[in-house]
Amino acid sequence: MQIIQRKKVHIPPRRWLNAILKEILSSGIDILRAHVASGAHHDSGKVYEKPKCHPGTREAILKEIMNWVREPICSYPILWQHGPAGSGKSSIARSIAAMCKKNGLLAADFFFFRTDNSLNNSEHLMATLAYQVMLAMPELRNALGQAILRDPLILSSSLDSQLRALVVEPIIDTIPSEIAPNARLIIIDGLDECGDWRAQQNIISIFSSALADASLPFRLMIASRPEQGIREAFQSDSTDSLTWQLALDDRYDPDTDIKLFLNARFSGIKATHPAKQSLSPSSWPSKEAIDFLVQKASGQFIYASTVMNFIESRHRLPSDMLDIILKLKPRLERSSPYAELDALYAHIFESVHDFEQVRQVFACLLFSKIDSSIEPGMKGRQLELTPSIIANFLGFRPGQLQVALVDLHSVLHIPQDDSPDTIHLLHASLPDFLCDKERSRKFYIDQREAHGFLAQRCANVLLSSILLS
Repeated sequence: MQIIQRKKVHIPPRRWLNAILKEILSSGIDILRAHVASGAHHDSGKVYEKPKCHPGTREAILKEIMNWVREPICSYPILWQHGPAGSGKSSIARSIAAMCKKNGLLAADFFFFRTDNSLNNSEHLMATLAYQVMLAMPELRNALGQAILRDPLILSSSLDSQLRALVVEPIIDTIPSEIAPNARLIIIDGLDECGDWRAQQNIISIFSSALADASLPFRLMIASRPEQGIREAFQSDSTDSLTWQLALDDRYDPDTDIKLFLNARFSGIKATHPAKQSLSPSSWPSKEAIDFLVQKASGQFIYASTVMNFIESRHRLPSDMLDIILKLKPRLERSSPYAELDALYAHIFESVHDFEQVRQVFACLLFSKIDSSIEPGMKGRQLELTPSIIANFLGFRPGQLQVALVDLHSVLHIPQDDSPDTIHLLHASLPDFLCDKERSRKFYIDQREAHGFLAQRCANVLLSSILLS
């Protein structure tokens, strides 16, 4: 019997040790990967993913943000992009993420989403960001793997500890202090959809503390509605000095962008809809129809997007669907032109602690018009309702109005109590929602009841003034 001797393969000790070490460190990365929220990044395949900015729109604000990202030396490492509900914050954040990724400037991003249990809290935030930072900066891989193996429970520690162990310390250990790599951007979108206000403030606080160290090669962009807790966090001395606040307001001419968006979508309907032969290429939609939609949008892209999704239905004539929006035709049974918009409004009002107080305020805002018999030539004009006027009229105690409206800064402009500025709606479509029982349901405001309430308050105020005189 012949014995076959196998040739021994000599593996150099250093190479053998390196292979084992690589395998061990990979197990740490595997632990990290298991804690990543796969649907959190800007180009995830989640069905609810919001689109990027429509081509040709938001150009001024995108350029301004990209200039900030590219600045070699920046006094403000944090950008807070805020605006009313539906103003296009997420679309801008996704567009910036895509532009930065294309140019090698994106470190990581996380898009919160209120109806996804993996994306409406901070449980997976740091692991998701750290994993993406490692992919963007592969030189951090070994240090990150070691950090997790040293403390496998780090992923269940506080967010502050996770940020230090998974991002800050691996960078300090890997990149020599004399080397200053180009800053990369971290994006956190929809912070207002993460947990409660305490969690939101905590995220802002720990990132501002970390980015106070100018040696960290990151800039942070946070996009959110201007909720009370978030505003307070950004107004703190330690964070305010690091932050550039960018408000999505009329300075960026949203009406022009919305008109461009609407015209592009209508052109698409006329080119591809099965009923395109029924549409006049030159006269549909009318200029008046476009102007009406722009006015109703009030600078909020969600209205324009929701309306166009309804009009584009392949199962109905687009002209009929537009007429429903313009209220030239009754709404079809079971049709919901504003489903996405209504869900947003309902979500905002769900957070209100005492809606009956809010209902009283909206009765003033929606139905306090000047009658021509009182002031000739002024019929239908809205009264100038400052916070003090509303509070006094409703008999609210000092501070009660601000508390009642604390969760509504994304749909109302709310000045301080002593301000001469007026409280007013940020959405022209909001009254339609509140005064339609089928749409607003428990948040419905009945016009007749509101007028009765206002008449009673007028009588009470008049009686009080007579008694005090």
